[in-house]
Formats: sequence, structure tokens, C-alpha cells
Amino acid sequence: HIVPLILLSYILWGAYFHIQVGILLQKRTRNIAVIVIISAISNLILNYLLIPKLGSWGAAIATLASFLIMFILNFFISRKIYQVKYEYVRIAKLLGLATLLYLISLTINITSLFASIVVKTCLCLTFPFLLFLLRFYTDSEIEKLKQIIKGVIQLIRGYLKKGGN
Repeated sequence: HIVPLILLSYILWGAYFHIQVGILLQKRTRNIAVIVIISAISNLILNYLLIPKLGSWGAAIATLASFLIMFILNFFISRKIYQVKYEYVRIAKLLGLATLLYLISLTINITSLFASIVVKTCLCLTFPFLLFLLRFYTDSEIEKLKQIIKGVIQLIRGYLKKGGN
């Protein structure tokens, strides 16, 4: 159960790189160094405080907290330096749905490994369709998806006409 905390930490770490665009565009990279140092110090302090009491959970919590600090500092500093217009509603839909599907997957308790994998894979495959129902996709994205689907269908038809050889 510790893996989701670590995974969330690395999701924040990945998001950190995406939101530092303002800092990089304005060539104010000293800010990145300050953010990383603050995050590293917070990680060391939290590890020192939490690991003796919570063990590996303490380390995971410390990692999550320090990556969250790094993300938040980077977000506000980058935004102050250079305003990037993020599509917050789309991001919220994406993250909210992903979280919901993850929580649903936690409730699935099938003893057969194969059956569990099949059910959870099907749950994952619902993700893009549920995004469609949430009106996540733009008109141009839907048109591009239609083109891709048509191309795949044409490839399959061509393959089947040749007899699969």
C-alpha cells in the first residue's frame, strides 16, 4: 500500500518539470536551484522525523511532502515570472477521473490473478471513453481520433483481404 504514495510523489515530480516553463523561458534558472534545495532540506528533515516512528511509510510520506513542496514552489514562482495559460478544467477532469478509477480498482478483490488483470485492464480501457462523456476532448482532437480509427480499420480490412498473410 506504500506504492501509491511513491507513485503520487513521482507524478508531482513529473508535473514539476512541466510547470517550470516560465522559469526556463525567462532564463531565471537560479529559482530552480533554490526550489530544489528547499525541497531537499525538507526531505532530509522529514525523513529524520518520520522514519524512526513510521519506517518506510515515513520515508514515503517525506518524499511525497518534499515533492509537493517542490511542485507548489515551482508553480507559484514560475507563474509569477511568466504566466502560462493552463487548461485547469481539463487537467481537473483528467486527474479526477484517473483518481476515481484508481479508487474503484482498489475495491476489486478477485482472487484469480488472471481474472483480476482482465477486469482491471477493462477498467483502464474505459478511461478514454469516460473522458469523452465528460466532454474532455476538443473538436479537433475528436476529428484526429476519427482519422486514426479510420486508418486502423483500413489496415485491418487490407490485412483481412490478403487472407492474413
